[in-house]
Amino acid sequence: MSCMKPLTTTLLVAGGVLLLLSISKVGLAVKSLTAKIIDLDLSCGGILCTSPEINLKLQIRNPSGEAFDIRSLSGDFFFNGSRLGDASSLTQLTIPGYSEVIYPVLVSVNAANVVDTVKSLFNGGLKGELGLQGTLNVAGVPVPVNTTYRLI
Repeated sequence: MSCMKPLTTTLLVAGGVLLLLSISKVGLAVKSLTAKIIDLDLSCGGILCTSPEINLKLQIRNPSGEAFDIRSLSGDFFFNGSRLGDASSLTQLTIPGYSEVIYPVLVSVNAANVVDTVKSLFNGGLKGELGLQGTLNVAGVPVPVNTTYRLI
């Protein structure tokens, strides 16, 4: 029996080390994902546009050979550096290795910010920079997202 105890302990330690190496390898591969805004669409809730929303298309690229499950995204959306609203998505999808996917993100615009943004658009023309800062939940690992989209 005394011979079994060291062997069991050795196997548990070895298994734990392999698990940690696997998790850190996945973590590093997940952190290599990149995201950028490729398109957006504005919609208004009702005639008075009381609950404006922006639908973003986020292109997510996976340069690694591993497939990953994207679980969600949450963050802030900006126009010319001013916070415009909350960005979120609960869409779950798998991104295969060495590929890219289009991930839908909904931006709920704060109605108070809409007036200032519309004034800014009219004063400066339809130009400026939109930004998304947030976190993707990929296979349980938080992946920072910081991307911009220039309006011409």
